[in-house]
Amino acid sequence: MTRTRSSLLALLALAVLVAGVLLGPPASAAEERSPQLRREGRWLVDPQGRVVIVHGLNLVWKHAPYAAPATREGFTRRDARWLARHGFNAARVGTLWAGLTPDAPGRADPAYLRRTQRVLDLLAKRRIWIQLDLHQDQWHETYGGEGAPDWAMIRPQPFAALPPVTAPFPTGYWTPEVSTVFDRFWADEDGLLDGWAAAWRVAARQWRRQPYLMGYDLLNEPWMGLEWPTCLVGGCPSSYERELQPAMERGLAAIRRVAGATSSGGSPSSSPAASRWTPSTPGPPAASATSASRGTATAPTSSWRARASPAATSRTARSSPPVARSTRSTSPAGWARCR
Repeated sequence: MTRTRSSLLALLALAVLVAGVLLGPPASAAEERSPQLRREGRWLVDPQGRVVIVHGLNLVWKHAPYAAPATREGFTRRDARWLARHGFNAARVGTLWAGLTPDAPGRADPAYLRRTQRVLDLLAKRRIWIQLDLHQDQWHETYGGEGAPDWAMIRPQPFAALPPVTAPFPTGYWTPEVSTVFDRFWADEDGLLDGWAAAWRVAARQWRRQPYLMGYDLLNEPWMGLEWPTCLVGGCPSSYERELQPAMERGLAAIRRVAGATSSGGSPSSSPAASRWTPSTPGPPAASATSASRGTATAPTSSWRARASPAATSRTARSSPPVARSTRSTSPAGWARCR
C-alpha cells in the first residue's frame, strides 16, 4: 500500500511539473489585472507565455471627432458583445493623429482620449485584444481622406496656387500633390515626422497600461510618394530603406521611451505592387516589431463597418510556446455590420 501510494504521489508530482512547463510561468497580479501581449521570438504571447492567435477586424471612425459615439451608429456594449459572441478576439482600433493632437504637435486632446478610452474599455471587458492604429487615407480631408490634423495640412508649392484635387480613394494617392505631401512627410519637412512621433508619445502615455493591448500600428497604408510608378515593377526597395524604415524606427522609439519594450505592427503599403506586408521595421535587419493584426482599411461611412481580417497565424514550430486559444468566426467573409 505504501509503495502504491508513493507511486501515485510521484505521478501526481510529474503531472504538475509537466502542466507547469506547458502553461508557462504564472502571471503576476499586475499582469492579471492588465494583461497585454508581448513578443517572444516570432510569436505574440500572453502573460502565461502562451501563443495567442488573433482573429480580428478593423474599427475606425473616420469622421470628426474621430472616435465612435455611444450610439447605434457608433459603438456600444452590444457591439462588443456581438464581436465576442461571433469569435472575434482582436480589433484594430483607429487612433487618428487628427484626434490625438488636433491643435499642435504633442498637445493631447483630453476629450478625444476619453472617447477612445470608452471603446477600448468595452473591448477589453470582452477580452478582445486591441491594436492601436494610427489610421490615415490620402493624408487629409483636403484630398478626400482623413488622418493628419489641420496643422499638418500644409499644401506644397506649386500646387497651393490652385484648388486641391479631391479624388476618390485610393486614386487620390496617385496625384502629384498627395505624393509630394508624403515625400515631405518622410523628409520631416516642417517638422511633420516629429509631430507624428509626438502623437505616438501621447498615445503610449495614455495607453501603455491598457488591458488587452497587443501593439501599435504605426501608420496605416504608408504611401511612397512621387516614386510610386517604380513600385509597379520593383517594389521600391530603396524607398523602404531611405524613407519608411527610418520613420518607423522613429515612431517605435517614441513609443518605447514612454511605454518601454513593446510590440508594434505594420500596415500594407498603399503603393501599387507593394501588396506585401510592411512591418514597422521592414527590410533585412532582424525586426524589433511584431505584426499582430493584418487589418484592411474600411471605407468612410456613417456607421461601423468591419472586414474580417485573416488571423495572424504561423505554422507551429517545435520550439513554439503553447497556444492559448484560437477562435473561429461565424461571420461571413467580406463586409459585415457589427450588429
